[in-house]
Amino acid sequence: MYRELGAPTNPHPTMSQLLEDWLELLKLFRPDPDRAKRKRRWFPSVKLLREPDAVIVLALLPGFSAEEIDVQVTATRIYLAGSPSSGDEGLMPRVIPLPFAIDVDRVEAHYREGVLRVVCPSAERERRIDIS
Repeated sequence: MYRELGAPTNPHPTMSQLLEDWLELLKLFRPDPDRAKRKRRWFPSVKLLREPDAVIVLALLPGFSAEEIDVQVTATRIYLAGSPSSGDEGLMPRVIPLPFAIDVDRVEAHYREGVLRVVCPSAERERRIDIS
């Protein structure tokens, strides 16, 4: 930056311009004003408990009914999703990888007082077969 000789030194226009630039930059980080009008979505808090013959998945889902929760399982993953009938908040789909393969046919799910409990028995482990 330079100034002509004899020109008055006034830092205020420069500071004003810096402030305008700063405020313009902050607009990039400002929350979307229409966001409150859209449905809010959130990720459930999930905890895995590993037992020798099963994995127990606990998910905190307050405000839902059992009919509003979608649970799908594969041999190595659990998929959680849901949306309450009130329409206030939606549950972001969450894929939970499991530490070992499970027996999909024996999985049980129970929902009580805002906690979803999914019991996933392990699939039969590899075993040595004697040859006769």
